[in-house]
Amino acid sequence: MDKKVVTLTTNTYSRAYMLKGRLESEGIECFLTNVNLIQPNVSYGVKVRIFEEDLPKASEILEEIEKEYGSEDIDSSKDIYKVERILVPVDFSDYSMNACVFSLHLAFVLKANIKLFHAFFNPMMDAMTFPDAFTYQSNMAEVYQELEKKAKADMATFVKKLKKYAKEQNLGDISITKSLVAGQPYDEIISMIKSYKPGVVILGTRGEGKKPDEMIGGVTSKILESPVIDIPILVVPQTAKINRIGHVNILYATNFDKTDYEAIRKLMAVVSNLEVSIYCVHFSTDEKNISLNKANMEELRNYFRQAYKQYTVECSIIESNDVIPAMENFIREKEIDIISITHKKRNMLYRLFNPGIAKKLLFRTDKPVLIFHS
Repeated sequence: MDKKVVTLTTNTYSRAYMLKGRLESEGIECFLTNVNLIQPNVSYGVKVRIFEEDLPKASEILEEIEKEYGSEDIDSSKDIYKVERILVPVDFSDYSMNACVFSLHLAFVLKANIKLFHAFFNPMMDAMTFPDAFTYQSNMAEVYQELEKKAKADMATFVKKLKKYAKEQNLGDISITKSLVAGQPYDEIISMIKSYKPGVVILGTRGEGKKPDEMIGGVTSKILESPVIDIPILVVPQTAKINRIGHVNILYATNFDKTDYEAIRKLMAVVSNLEVSIYCVHFSTDEKNISLNKANMEELRNYFRQAYKQYTVECSIIESNDVIPAMENFIREKEIDIISITHKKRNMLYRLFNPGIAKKLLFRTDKPVLIFHS
């Protein structure tokens, strides 16, 4: 019969390695998982795994080490994800305006810079598809100039409104820069992300001119599925409101993915300087994994306690046959202000027949959704 392996504790690499040496000196076989091989000395979330039969003795050794060296004080600032620049793609719609309102408040607390970005239609690209484009649409240069002129005027009006709002809300002198390019919005946004390197991108759920029943715009949807984006995306519905400035309740929905620690690190950077309560929740639909889910949640609870002990964090598991209604009930009960989830990038066939929780939420919620890619 195979021996059962359990997790004794989760620590930084240095403490886990020290514990491993002590255990092995006592004849207890153990091994480490989740080690950051590139920068092991700054990684947290390293699991010390042992055989279940050795758990009593190993627990005593762990307790001795904590008495000898103290509970490990993790300085999360050593490897913190910083948000110094915020990119907000805009199309001058009400959805874009609401996304910008959230970006202003976030920039204020993070002391970050905002860049507004707009990609306007380039008629020259369509003209190039015709063999005789130079005679077919000889006025394309004039059309281009008119579109560019209109985009500049719209951007100037948009920035003026934002600065007025910032002044009314006493948000100070937030740095707002702007950029205009001609091209396809999705392609240009990806290019801007690569060059500007923002800490977070803030988007409206859909753009101007979309159908009333189209809750997620095509550009937003493509960005969520983009295989090249690895930074947080905050998607803001038009109906989302900033109810509380001083305190924010955040739901971090975990599926116990290996990317949890990286996502949490980025989440805490986005909400740094805010007074927040974090609700780390796993919505379970499988009763068979109750014990495993509890063990995984305990690891996350320990991580929060040690790495972010200055924050109020509540960890829980909610069993339900349908995740979305359960999540909606929890959001109402805890008065959640921001939903944070990890969105997996999957192949096209899977996306067609199995829409992810991220998109389902965006169809039904009026709360901003902070999305991390894995």
